[in-house]
Amino acid sequence: MTDLYDGFEDLNDNIFNRKTAESNTKHETRETTAASFSAESIRPMTSNKAAGYSSLKTTANKSSNYFRKEPKFTQNNADLHNNDEDSLSNKAEQMENTANSLLSRSIFASASGDYDGALKLAQNARKKENEVSAFREKHSLEEQLNTDLTFAVLFNLGYIYELKRMYTEALTIYNSIISGNQALQTANNQIEIMSRVRLQIGNIYYEQEKYELAIKMYRMSLDQIGDISYKLKMCIMRNIGNAFLKLGQFVDAIQSFEHIVEIMPDVHTVFNLLVAYYTLGDKEKMKKGFVQLLNCSVSIPVNRMESDSNTQQLNLQSDEYAVYVKSKWLKLSNYIKQSIQLIGKAISDHNVEYSGYDWLIDRLYQIRSKHEHVNETKLFFDKLILHVVVLKGIEYLKNHQFEQAMTIFNEYNEQNTAKSNHQMNIFNNLAFINFLKSEYSEANKYSLAAVNNDRYNAASLVNRANCLYVYGEYEAAKEMYLEAIGVEADCIGAIYNLGLICKKMGNYNDALQAFKKLNKMETESWTQSKQRDAQILYQICNLYELLQDYEQCIKWYKILHSIIPSDASVLIKLANLYKVYVKDETLVYHNYLDSYKLNRCNINIISWIGIWYINNSLYENAVSIFRNAALIQSREIKWTLMIASCYRRMRNFQKAIAIYKKILSVAQQHNEDDIKIKCLQYLCTIMKQIDHPELQKYQNELDIEVQLHEEQQQQLEEEQQRDTSSQPTLQQQQQQQQQPAYAYPQQQQHEQQQVRSEHGETQEDQNWADVQIDDELLPS
Repeated sequence: MTDLYDGFEDLNDNIFNRKTAESNTKHETRETTAASFSAESIRPMTSNKAAGYSSLKTTANKSSNYFRKEPKFTQNNADLHNNDEDSLSNKAEQMENTANSLLSRSIFASASGDYDGALKLAQNARKKENEVSAFREKHSLEEQLNTDLTFAVLFNLGYIYELKRMYTEALTIYNSIISGNQALQTANNQIEIMSRVRLQIGNIYYEQEKYELAIKMYRMSLDQIGDISYKLKMCIMRNIGNAFLKLGQFVDAIQSFEHIVEIMPDVHTVFNLLVAYYTLGDKEKMKKGFVQLLNCSVSIPVNRMESDSNTQQLNLQSDEYAVYVKSKWLKLSNYIKQSIQLIGKAISDHNVEYSGYDWLIDRLYQIRSKHEHVNETKLFFDKLILHVVVLKGIEYLKNHQFEQAMTIFNEYNEQNTAKSNHQMNIFNNLAFINFLKSEYSEANKYSLAAVNNDRYNAASLVNRANCLYVYGEYEAAKEMYLEAIGVEADCIGAIYNLGLICKKMGNYNDALQAFKKLNKMETESWTQSKQRDAQILYQICNLYELLQDYEQCIKWYKILHSIIPSDASVLIKLANLYKVYVKDETLVYHNYLDSYKLNRCNINIISWIGIWYINNSLYENAVSIFRNAALIQSREIKWTLMIASCYRRMRNFQKAIAIYKKILSVAQQHNEDDIKIKCLQYLCTIMKQIDHPELQKYQNELDIEVQLHEEQQQQLEEEQQRDTSSQPTLQQQQQQQQQPAYAYPQQQQHEQQQVRSEHGETQEDQNWADVQIDDELLPS
């Protein structure tokens, strides 16, 4: 009989021995081979169901369905799988390109100064980069992660945070680069990345004045960088030295700077080293540092410098290298000038006060002699020598040694007889010095020489115009100021003096125009320097006051007060304007009160505020004000009388009586009859009101004083009658007619004394604050 399962072993091997390497689920199968059984005696094991088919729904994780139909992984299926991976990689690359585009736009925006726009683009770039990383991890493409893009995005974002002074956010980003991303740490450029990031963290700590932490980060960066970039290593060491300077550890700072100067000297490091030497007061090392600073000029190229200003201007416009060379020389010039100003007096000998400047001039001449063949370098050092001469002359001027200053300038002028900018500067300085000394003839001579030397120099024209102004030639001075403005449109001295001379001539509108122009110039520069000139604002206020434009005057005085809030006179001006123009007593009071808080010694303001308090029934405040006035003018009895009057108005009779008794005792010691009578009158009045037991005593004293006063008045009248009975001679009348100016003040003084004796005070005392006061308040 033919075997039922004949041909069973000829079935396709794919049914029994499936290749499951491409599938996630592996099925267990039993392998039956003819080697285990006898083909004739035992039949192979079979299933009771159709192979590979079932009418029931089965799950993927059910291991019994090992004959489940699965896709066949042929060569076509493998190609399709590879195509899917390529499409995913292409999509990831497109997302990376988008992140790169956002990163580039952010970098260019930050370079142009648009930090807000750069920050927004950097944040979007970081978001897109995170999406790329998540996409690759989701589709098992981790091997294609772009760590360079991740670092660039994070570092750019942290740097923009640093530029916007958002230091906390910047530190968070930098620390995430160091510790949070293992992929970056396994990159090929790990050392350079970590060193640069720590350097940026150190810079942030330096800006936050956390210099210890900054030094720590700088040293960690220095250890990591090794010998990869020697120039960067020197820059980091310079930062360490600067941090030591800020901490006041000058010895450590000097060690860092000296190490840099020995290996790779540069202008910044040498100057900082010189500052450290100056702080320690080491004269010899200061001289050594200055020589090293001068030697830095050897490393700066000079072949592109042109003596002709027109050619130099063309080079600066067309050649970036010329701009670079010019900036290097300007930077060196600024550092040398600051060094001269710093150590000029510090390196002087004890016996000779200004010998330090002489030493600096000698060293500049020595280094100048080494560059005789290069006109540009020679001219450079000539300017520095002139700067030292001018500084030395200024030091003499500060000590009011005008003769020595003029001697220095004259000696240098004789040594440089050729017409040049140096000689013009000497003429200008000599003219200015003589003008300060009020030697206007000499100032006029030197200013005229400076103008003849260079007609297109604004400083020379201003000095010449100042001399003409002193001589009263206002029109000529005005024309000279206008000429100076034509030469240099932003010449502040010429514009300011033009406004003054127009004001002097009564041309208030022209003067106002000049000062407003100055104010506009100052306002444009105010956004950078945070300063405005109060003198210009005051001139504008004063001109509006002269033009009787009180509304504008008040406006500009308010602006002036915002610039100098501690000036009491500005508040007084505002109060007076409110009194005349606005007629608002409350505004007047507030401005006077603010002025009093700044200056408590102005008697007129004290009087006004005290009377205002009295008229508004604020007697306690008035007492405080008048007590301050009594401290300022201790010999004036009227302030004590005012205090007593305030207590009387408050119905505090006991304190009023005590004050009057004190005044009475002082008046008796100094034999002041008028004051004694007034005090006795007030005492009797108050005691009558409260039925005081000492009333009769003070009433008797008052009667005696009044009787004595009447007798004195009667004697005085009799003497006056005898004087008037004798007629003056004709000669005496002529003398009186020829000298009315001398007789009138004496007569006025006598009348004032007479009024004081009759009324106890002058009319001016009754009208301190220009307000109405009842007779019961003040002595009368």
